Amino acid sequence: MLPIYLCEDVVNQLIYLEKLISNYILMEELDMKVVCMTTNPHEVLEVQKEFNYSGLYFLDIELNSDIDGFKLAEEIRKKDPRGYIVFITTHSELSYITFERHLEAMDYILKDSPEQIPFRIIECIKEALALYSSIGNTVQKTLTLKIGSC
Repeated sequence: MLPIYLCEDVVNQLIYLEKLISNYILMEELDMKVVCMTTNPHEVLEVQKEFNYSGLYFLDIELNSDIDGFKLAEEIRKKDPRGYIVFITTHSELSYITFERHLEAMDYILKDSPEQIPFRIIECIKEALALYSSIGNTVQKTLTLKIGSC
């Protein structure tokens, strides 16, 4: 199961994201679940401790907290180096920071194009699940064969 984390400081946008993602998961019967839906970035880090595998993170950048979305992503990367991070923001001018800080964001979705948000989120879900599944399948297909006493 691929855990999904949502961190957005505007409650109605947070609810919209959760409904969009949960409905898509339900319709497609995907092996993923929203495990954290919060306005508090520290809560994401607390919930993340409960899972020992990669997650999919949808993060706003401006979080009205002592840490912003970029700092949250840095903390996520420390514990989940292969996690899938998607920024959803109004700040197109800050996209370069994802490269400066080596955050390896899967996508940078702008809220200024609301008609594109559902499509982009669904594409991120599909891509993250495909990558997550392929990693699992690779591990399952590994076979070690030892012949003789060497």
